[in-house]
Amino acid sequence: MFSLTDRIRLETEVEETDTQFGFTWLHVDGEYRIRSPDDEFKQVPKVIVDTLREQATSVSVEELIAETETQDADAADTLREMYEGGFIRDDAPVERVRSPEDIRIWHRALGVGVLLCVTGALWVETLSRLARPFVDSPFQYLLEAIPVLIPVVLCSVVVHELGHYYTARKQGLDPSFGVSVINGVIPAVVTKTHGGWSLPRNRRMWNTLAGPAYGLVWTLGLFLVYYTLAPHPGVAVAGLLCFNLQFMALNPLFHGDGYLLMTDLLGEQNVRTRGIRHLKQRRPTWLAAYAAASYGFVVVGFLVDAAIGYVVGKWAGSAFVLALSGSLYLESHYGAVGRLRGLLSPSGG
Repeated sequence: MFSLTDRIRLETEVEETDTQFGFTWLHVDGEYRIRSPDDEFKQVPKVIVDTLREQATSVSVEELIAETETQDADAADTLREMYEGGFIRDDAPVERVRSPEDIRIWHRALGVGVLLCVTGALWVETLSRLARPFVDSPFQYLLEAIPVLIPVVLCSVVVHELGHYYTARKQGLDPSFGVSVINGVIPAVVTKTHGGWSLPRNRRMWNTLAGPAYGLVWTLGLFLVYYTLAPHPGVAVAGLLCFNLQFMALNPLFHGDGYLLMTDLLGEQNVRTRGIRHLKQRRPTWLAAYAAASYGFVVVGFLVDAAIGYVVGKWAGSAFVLALSGSLYLESHYGAVGRLRGLLSPSGG
């Protein structure tokens, strides 16, 4: 029976307590992972999990690493890395996380697809209505729209993240809110679903898809309000921007929800990181093509923003957009604000 309040419980089974070292492992979607106390997950071959389970009661971690190094240096390096990272811990029990059964995802994805099509059609209709008055007097139009636009768009961000948060809680996870930088450039509020790898694929995908689903419902509501109750320019522009936010979130070229859906669907991990590495190595792989397209899309987006800035404020508007974009890039990559604060402080840093 469907419930808005019931939560799945992620059960942890203690396999062995009389150990010299311990760890927490799980087997989901045919893959083995070991979990750290900070809810970080490391994918490992089955042979490593089997070896750790067999040896946990008889030897110390240092002895196991030394013994393994005489046979397989790479495996020894993996064990050493997990020990230093807290995945393997002295005097801890051996535990296994029992993953819940998977769910069907197709009808949820279909529902989000229908929402996307309906709100997309309304986006096109609304944009065609606003095009002429905006072009005729863009600055005046934005002045009228902003008092309504800003709070409504901020609410859209909250609704989107609550979709992730609520769904993750229902799945038995312990989510939290934070700030991240998408594609190394774009700051964003994100919901961190700690322990997400303990869930099977379709449950993870639904956690990811729930944010855009909630956001699209909010956007549909805005368009309905605009067409039936309040034909205010602020409501119309807010509907356009809220749709853009959900569409960008679902775009796999951004390191956001669409990216996570793509990696789960393809069964690949660290696609962007590996793609950047392949680009630097000049390897002609699809991962390198993806990384190039991802950064290329951001550049195109900034050019479009600069063009909109020009429509609103001529060259001053374009300069403002590019200056803001450059500031975000410098801060995300080099911590420009912190460096500047250090230079300006009396002690010089």
